[in-house]
Amino acid sequence: MGSQQYHYPLSGDYARESVPASARRHWLSLSLIWIGGGIDLAGILLGTQIGLGMSFENAMIATFIGSLILAVVGALTCYVGSETGMSTAMLTRFVFGEYGSRIASLIIGITGMGWFGVQTGFFAVSGQLIVKELAGIEVSLPVAALIGGLLMMSTAVIGYKAIEWLSIIAVPIMFGILIGILVVVIPSQSFWKAVHVEPVADTIPLGMAISLVTSLFLVGAIAAPDIGRWARSKKDSIIAAVVGFLVGNSLMLVIAVIIAKYTSNAEFIQVMFGIGWGGLAAILFVLGTWTTNDNGLYSTGLALSVALRRWSRPTLVIVAGLIGTALAVFNIYDSFITFLTILSAFVSPIGGVFIAEYYLLNKQRFTMAFLRDNKIPLLYWHSIVVWVLATLVGLSTSPSSEGGFGLFQMTQIPALDAFLAAFLLQWIIGSIVKRNSAKKAKETAESA
Repeated sequence: MGSQQYHYPLSGDYARESVPASARRHWLSLSLIWIGGGIDLAGILLGTQIGLGMSFENAMIATFIGSLILAVVGALTCYVGSETGMSTAMLTRFVFGEYGSRIASLIIGITGMGWFGVQTGFFAVSGQLIVKELAGIEVSLPVAALIGGLLMMSTAVIGYKAIEWLSIIAVPIMFGILIGILVVVIPSQSFWKAVHVEPVADTIPLGMAISLVTSLFLVGAIAAPDIGRWARSKKDSIIAAVVGFLVGNSLMLVIAVIIAKYTSNAEFIQVMFGIGWGGLAAILFVLGTWTTNDNGLYSTGLALSVALRRWSRPTLVIVAGLIGTALAVFNIYDSFITFLTILSAFVSPIGGVFIAEYYLLNKQRFTMAFLRDNKIPLLYWHSIVVWVLATLVGLSTSPSSEGGFGLFQMTQIPALDAFLAAFLLQWIIGSIVKRNSAKKAKETAESA
């Protein structure tokens, strides 16, 4: 995987063009990146939450169904990225038009900066506690946020190759630590007894748990073309997405659930310190946050490269990373659920629109040749309308306590509601627009 030699421009990483065949990668490369992205603090927090709040069987069902949904969405979007070689933001040019794609890409970029800030905030606060526990040193929040932000920016600035190598090194280390925790904390003869401990508080319905599991990584699945465009074949793209999202999203959750069940402790890091693994906790914490956040910041840079085309991708990554790091100092991680709800409502429909357009309406349009040889409209108005309507659907099914309108429910997963609404509306309205355009073209040809 790492021995293949290829060349690509460091300054661009093919941000505004297709990744050439000579630079494409094996499915394992992509899968490792997504697995690394799934091992993070958010996964630990959610795993302990559902572990203490429901039975083991239901927690496993929620994890599997939620991760399976992500794998399906990720496979659909990743396939488009592999076929076209283009990023998520570049794909929006074919469905929203030139100005429309800039708006969509800017929204993706802004929300990406916010996500970077959330994760950097988690890093800073948790890092303070770990350093104090290990070395007895007080580190200020701004210093911890700056160190974490700069660290995670480093690989995103370089691009795919750096992210790939970080994942190749980090994922086996993190996997070994996680399996080691299970072996040390839970004696083999106590495993089944441990996981069947009654929930401390059976307060999480199965549907809500599935929603939380899916929401954890859904935006990443929709933005899968950013990584999927590097797949060397259609088969590689599908295998990479299924393995990456099934394993990547479920590994951390399953282990956190088991540990929470056995210890009845919601503080995963505390458990590691309790068995004398403070140093390994720090390694897991740093690598997990790094492999997640550099992935998100990489996508943010690609999106901003389409929105702000006078700036290079590395420059935009640095600017976005610094802004996100600054936001971390202001504790936006306290509004994690509200932020995630609003972010998903705006970003999720974008995936539904381009999937419907690619698979059902205008697949032949999705090429660099089409961009070169045709004048792209400033706006594809019907797609913009679909995007707005689907966003409203997502907000309407989101609880008012989490930033939504709370008007009705569909799948109990607001981000998925918005995605499905966008897919169906784009299919229906896009079919009408396509039929009318063909009819008009025929009438024009006959009258000429």
